[in-house]
Amino acid sequence: MAPSELAAIEGLQAQSLTRVLNELQEQGRIRRSRSNVDARRQNVVIAEAGREPGESM
Repeated sequence: MAPSELAAIEGLQAQSLTRVLNELQEQGRIRRSRSNVDARRQNVVIAEAGREPGESM
């Protein structure tokens, strides 16, 4: 899922979501990669660690 799609679902601006995604990536809870279709776009997927219950940010 693209960050912009996630932001729309959550009712946030995509820019506001960046800090949260950076934190989740540092914690190993998500992975981000460039889209094969559009290099300007990122894809976000939940990593295994993100599927497990854990501490809140």
